[in-house]
Amino acid sequence: MLVSDRVAHGVTTRRDAKPEGIHLLKQVHGTKIVVVREGERPPEGVEADGWLSDARNVTFGVYTADCIPLFMAGGGFVGVFHAGWRGVAAGLPRKALEAFRALGAEPERAWAGPFIRQCCFKVGPDVAERFRHVKDGKVDLAAETRDQLSGVKDIALEGPCTCCNPNDWFSYRRDKTGTGRIYGWIRKEA
Repeated sequence: MLVSDRVAHGVTTRRDAKPEGIHLLKQVHGTKIVVVREGERPPEGVEADGWLSDARNVTFGVYTADCIPLFMAGGGFVGVFHAGWRGVAAGLPRKALEAFRALGAEPERAWAGPFIRQCCFKVGPDVAERFRHVKDGKVDLAAETRDQLSGVKDIALEGPCTCCNPNDWFSYRRDKTGTGRIYGWIRKEA
């Protein structure tokens, strides 16, 4: 899908293969973000949960199975972030925003691919106490993420629930171990 004439992004479904030529991280449910500047080669196998780049024609991605594939663009940069509940609780969306600003860029848009919605994300009290947006023991990751993206003009975190839609999306919560992954990717076009 083309976001504008300069940024392309997408997510795979259960029926799609992993995109070719995609640069991935060794995701650890943390807050580390790898910055790749124009002309630099993306590192492989780095433990981190997000990419931020101004490089053209390089595809960056994350993989999820209930976590939020969070996309951001603006100021000549694009980013894609793996925002699971641990990452959101630790402030990953806020750190992504801060990483843009540290590079002198202001993200104009933030949006999400499919992830587990509040309807299906029931947690125990030890997890619930880490969040502000909890109702009947169910965490609203979209609201938590939106709170951390203060100042971003266009935020779109609506979309399908991975757990409610078994024909389209993988869900760790629904399927447990052995589930596949959704690949979220972004690329700044030349």
